[in-house]
Amino acid sequence: MIEVELFSWLFVHSEWNKLRRMPTPDKGFEDEFRDYIYRKVRFDVVSTKRDLGLGLSHRSLSETLHELDVVCSKDSELFVFELKHYEVSDLSKEIVFTFLGKLVDFYLGNVSVLSSYHRANSRWRFPLRAALDNSG
Repeated sequence: MIEVELFSWLFVHSEWNKLRRMPTPDKGFEDEFRDYIYRKVRFDVVSTKRDLGLGLSHRSLSETLHELDVVCSKDSELFVFELKHYEVSDLSKEIVFTFLGKLVDFYLGNVSVLSSYHRANSRWRFPLRAALDNSG
């Protein structure tokens, strides 16, 4: 859904720069993104903060507890965000592979349910690099 990609991009590149920073390690980025995207898009299901069940009370195949920052669904599409606020460094391949590992672990533990989000004409997309380089 292009609407989710558009509002995600707008938050990172426009809205975040207008917001007051909080005295937390991520300066409030995760909470502000969550609130913004939930206000802009009328999702069917949204995860709670610090959710450990892919937003849908699922267990992973390995039964490891994985926290994913924002999980939401609309119609037959599932959106999963792992949010990072970096002012100096870039995303490393370790961070990307950790995120991918969490998704695969949840998928393999819940194939019968999560496969319904996959359609023949859909594809995995990583449309947005939600890291802020050198923005304070």
